Amino acid sequence: MRARNQHLKRLLSLLLTVVMVFAMIPTAFAADTASGFVIGPYLLAPKTTSMVAVWETSGSGEPTTIRFGTDANALGDAVTVERDPEAPAYGGVQTNIYRYKFSELTPRTRYYYEVALANGETSRGTFRTLEENPTEIRYISITDTHKFDTKATFDAVVADYDPAFIIHGGDMVEGTGTQKEQYAFWFNSGEFIHNYPVVYACGNHDFSDYSDMYVIDTKTEEYGSAVAGNISFDYGNVHFDLMDSNPWALFQMNAETSGGKMDAAIADKIEKSVQWLGGDDLAKNQDKAFRILVMHHPISDPYTKMHIAPVAEAGHVDMMLAGHTHSYARAVSDQPPVGAGTIYLTHQDSRAVSAKGSYMTHTIKDGVLTTQNMENGGVVGTTVTAVDKQQLAYSNISIQSGPVPCNSEIEISATITNTGKGMAAAVIPVDDNGTIKYIYGDLESDSGLSTSGEPVRVSSNGVKTLEPGESIELSGTVTLTEIGKHTVKVADASKDIDVQFRPATFSYTNVRTKLGGGEVSDINSDILNIKADITNIGNEDGTATATLYVGDEATLSKQYALKAGEVKTCEFTYQFEQSGEFAVRIGDSAPETVYIEGSIQGMPMVVDQSGKGNNGYLHGAPTIGTDDKGNGTMTAANSSGTMTTQTRTLASRRASGCSTSAVSTARPAAIPTRTSTTAATLMHRHSIPRSRTGRAHPPTSASRTSAHC
Repeated sequence: MRARNQHLKRLLSLLLTVVMVFAMIPTAFAADTASGFVIGPYLLAPKTTSMVAVWETSGSGEPTTIRFGTDANALGDAVTVERDPEAPAYGGVQTNIYRYKFSELTPRTRYYYEVALANGETSRGTFRTLEENPTEIRYISITDTHKFDTKATFDAVVADYDPAFIIHGGDMVEGTGTQKEQYAFWFNSGEFIHNYPVVYACGNHDFSDYSDMYVIDTKTEEYGSAVAGNISFDYGNVHFDLMDSNPWALFQMNAETSGGKMDAAIADKIEKSVQWLGGDDLAKNQDKAFRILVMHHPISDPYTKMHIAPVAEAGHVDMMLAGHTHSYARAVSDQPPVGAGTIYLTHQDSRAVSAKGSYMTHTIKDGVLTTQNMENGGVVGTTVTAVDKQQLAYSNISIQSGPVPCNSEIEISATITNTGKGMAAAVIPVDDNGTIKYIYGDLESDSGLSTSGEPVRVSSNGVKTLEPGESIELSGTVTLTEIGKHTVKVADASKDIDVQFRPATFSYTNVRTKLGGGEVSDINSDILNIKADITNIGNEDGTATATLYVGDEATLSKQYALKAGEVKTCEFTYQFEQSGEFAVRIGDSAPETVYIEGSIQGMPMVVDQSGKGNNGYLHGAPTIGTDDKGNGTMTAANSSGTMTTQTRTLASRRASGCSTSAVSTARPAAIPTRTSTTAATLMHRHSIPRSRTGRAHPPTSASRTSAHC
């Protein structure tokens, strides 16, 4: 028995010793158990003879290894890869980023690779190098993935479509680029990230040192960058530019919209970026079949339109891809000579499923670029552009006959047919004595119908577009500005028009409205300032009588002497006496709508004359009048449909002899500028009604509460 107990003691002692040994060496075991892939290997900078793999690990940053080859079952020898010692820290801990460049590869060849960590964990992937002279180019574009709820569908689509590479137009994270952990939304989103290279443009959410660490530093090293964040590369006969649009669309915008001024460094980067794109990059690539431009902020962004559109169109960019707005849009150039020569596509976001699409596939073959807007593997829209742009034919041409007075607009119409292989913008070039003028559709109109009776597609900037083989009828006007004979030509049709002397005649255009006396419109003012440009379109000097109309009533007039062809600005100041919606114009200008909202400054009180203290506060615009029994009434519009009493409920108000009623109304009723005497005493004076100008924006429905005391 004693021997048995001694044996048990020896076993317990041995077990305790083992536990103590493990307790004394926690570092080694902790390193192994904590080490692992934070982000598995992903691919960057695709070329014909090279590719770059990047991965991130946890732990203390032990060396990793990589093997690769053309046979998945016979990879080459392991190569040790150390972490990047210059990678930024996160939470006070060094980030373990590893990069390996596969070099001296064979074009159009499938390779396999495996990354192994010190703890034995591995991750495998595959890729195909680019072709030297591809007969077909396939790529996918996507933007604004954020938390990327569509990743499962996208993963399957990529494998099925098998693109040469993927373009990400920015915003990989949901919050900000400083939230490093959120990059995993994209980099851990599926198998595709290990097997297909991605090229990136920086989004406003991404902008950070971590975005540089994950993608920007590598693409800059591989492609070169005259301006930080901007790179270009060729694939076959196609040239790609990817730009960082944050300097203008984020930093300049933020500075200027907050009343400040962008700093010199940002201004310098914008200038250099524009110069690089137009003066250097595009100018050197005019021999390419297509030029594709990618940035995060779209053409609808005013700063992108200001800085980029003129350069892109002059440089014959065929397509610009962008995102940011989370709303799909397609536009062509505002300039009629360019038309659909430059097409602007804005992606719907891919954060969540949308009927407007979440990514795009692009196929280039035989001089035609076909872009399909996709959702859940299905096509929701197609855009086709070809090397040969704006291939249009004209028939059924009609040109208005003369004679006409000088500076007259003449009507021109034609049937336009797209005879090309790609989309075209509907435009009629008009030759007026050798000067080309354009009819480019009515940017304010609806889409109209094509000659086949189908709706005409209208791009987001209002220009009508035609698919290959499609026809529409387009009409518009051009102005004949010189006295004498004009030979007006459209395609093979022409007409001679006699333009005759016109006496002094005045046209009123470019109406501007503002409320109050400040630099910006004051919604609390009842004073309207209105301006218009007066042009003497006649051939002699004269005096214009400019008249301000409120509704159909002429209210104010001024006289202006103008020489032939001269333009002056006329201005009126007008004070409204009541609220409501008013059409205002100067002379024959198009009317502008001004809406005057009734309001009360402060919180007016209706005093209960019975002395029981059931006082009420009125919200909105009161109307003072009488009911059908001759009692004084006050009606006020508010959003809740109730009057706030000072101390008691509405039920107690009724007991004291006051009643309330609520009636729905579409807008506040007009109120007088001076108060009237009623059985209720108004404790705050009425103000003149608040106002706003612009196009008609009727107020939201309100309810009207009447107090009868």
